[in-house]
Amino acid sequence: MDDDETVRSVLGTMLSLQGHQVILAEDGQEAVDIYRNCLQGATPIDVTIMDLTVPGRMGGAEAATHITTIDPQALLIASSGYSNDPIMAQSRNYGFFSSIAKPFQSGELNSVIQDSLKEQQRRKNIRRETSGART
Repeated sequence: MDDDETVRSVLGTMLSLQGHQVILAEDGQEAVDIYRNCLQGATPIDVTIMDLTVPGRMGGAEAATHITTIDPQALLIASSGYSNDPIMAQSRNYGFFSSIAKPFQSGELNSVIQDSLKEQQRRKNIRRETSGART
């Protein structure tokens, strides 16, 4: 999710070239609506990358609150050109799994996504093991 059409397009291309299926959103409300619809349908979303600042509309921070209410296990990555934003420094305190500062390279983006997916899978395995031990 990014309000800048060029950034959205480049990000979509980067992700597609890395083998991901991509759904683009212009603002936080659209991202929340898409996430909800995909979660209810047959195509849940694995990773959501959201720009924090969207002038005049819902940005990534507010959207993260809505998405984590819908899906507490959502894998959200904050993206911003404002590196001094506290969310970028402490993304997990704001509902994000990780963050990436703009501008970023394709390899950096891929690393953040892969690291986040691995950590998410590790946590799922721990939850599964813990719940299995109690039964």
